[in-house]
Amino acid sequence: KLVELKTDVVDFDGAFYHVTSSRDKPFTVSIKLKFFLDLEQHSTDEVLRGEYGDLLVRPLEGYNVTLSLDFNIHLPKGDSNDAWLLLVRKIAMLKRNCFATVFEKYFEYQTKQELTNGNHK
Repeated sequence: KLVELKTDVVDFDGAFYHVTSSRDKPFTVSIKLKFFLDLEQHSTDEVLRGEYGDLLVRPLEGYNVTLSLDFNIHLPKGDSNDAWLLLVRKIAMLKRNCFATVFEKYFEYQTKQELTNGNHK
């Protein structure tokens, strides 16, 4: 059953979350990170677009990233809880995926260096 929801949450290191849901609008999760401008220098938008596709929409005012889930369009295939688990986990990983872009870039660089220098294991 879809319920009305509007809540703001701050986690242990200052990330602000804004979560809304209503009968006539999509479920949205927005996040505001203190250092997002620094993260954007590392192709954060590209990585998030690759991870979230059309769930990623223009951020709500005051936030860096917004995911929007229209239950009429984005329902997972299948009736099992496992089908929903993948979608819920993907949304829950929003903060992690914002920060991961920095590390992915350097992991790729390190791998290329190891292959070039013959130091792969």
